[in-house]
Amino acid sequence: MRTNVPHLYDFWVENWYPAQLESDLEPHGIIYAVDGVPGRTPYGYYCPEMKTAILFNTSYYGQIRSWALAIAAQVSERMLDVHGIRAACADYEGRGLALIGPKGMKRGSTFFRLLEDDDAQFVTNDWVFVRYRGSEAIADAPERKFYFKTGIARTFPRYERIFDRSKCENVVTSRADWTNMKELEDECPLDLGEPYCYWGSDDSRALVDPSWIGGPHKYVKRSRLKTVAILSYEPNAVAVERLSPEGALELITTGKYRLPSGAGMSPFKMQPFFNPYMLAASVDQEDLQRRNFHQLFRVAEAFTVNIAAIPTESLKFRIRELMD
Repeated sequence: MRTNVPHLYDFWVENWYPAQLESDLEPHGIIYAVDGVPGRTPYGYYCPEMKTAILFNTSYYGQIRSWALAIAAQVSERMLDVHGIRAACADYEGRGLALIGPKGMKRGSTFFRLLEDDDAQFVTNDWVFVRYRGSEAIADAPERKFYFKTGIARTFPRYERIFDRSKCENVVTSRADWTNMKELEDECPLDLGEPYCYWGSDDSRALVDPSWIGGPHKYVKRSRLKTVAILSYEPNAVAVERLSPEGALELITTGKYRLPSGAGMSPFKMQPFFNPYMLAASVDQEDLQRRNFHQLFRVAEAFTVNIAAIPTESLKFRIRELMD
């Protein structure tokens, strides 16, 4: 990344493992993030042939990170046969569980509830690179520190102390900056004299060292995926359904889903491969994704987990049962 924004540079260095110290090392992709350009509205451009992105007048690291992951996936999938998947992953004594689903499916809160189990280890909360070797799907976390929504501190208060020690962005420091309308009327730490509130904005994030979650023994960088849970919302469907490899592939390819709605059945939406980070999608890229997911579902069992049919307090236990 090339940038004139100290905040973006600071987060970038904190987020990723450093490159090897070789004078002739050249990047496979480049992101230019430039702020303070007069006459330019905040906007991003991407050239897939050059693997180059240009973002104007932004200081939001979340966009930089998602584009970096997308570019790295495009390169690694073609050059190294490494599959990028947007998923939260936990490890249970060497057996990996991947949670996949679009925004609004309680993926984050469910994942953090799973981590409360003594035998669960953190792999990643958002993204893995998977290599297929024979009958194994080996998942690696590419990030050194992980990008968390700080709003989870509302449900899991112990994370407040972790965020206190982490680099954060967009954390609300006054009621005037409050943008989370769902929590607007509730009493918050700002009302009690605290200097900031972690759930006052939907866009507040922190870069967290995974060893701070439960100690070094609670984190592993690699796992072998055995189970894939695809979160869905279908009021009239079964709670948990085992999918055939063909059925799982069809579901993940279309990315068809409904969002929870309090006013009847919401319309279907589409998010191919449940991956909002994909850049410049093409027929070739879709075919490559299908081949990779076909390999995943050949070696790992896939299930749909219907959050409409399972109470929130039971969701963790129903997913945990899939590993037994």
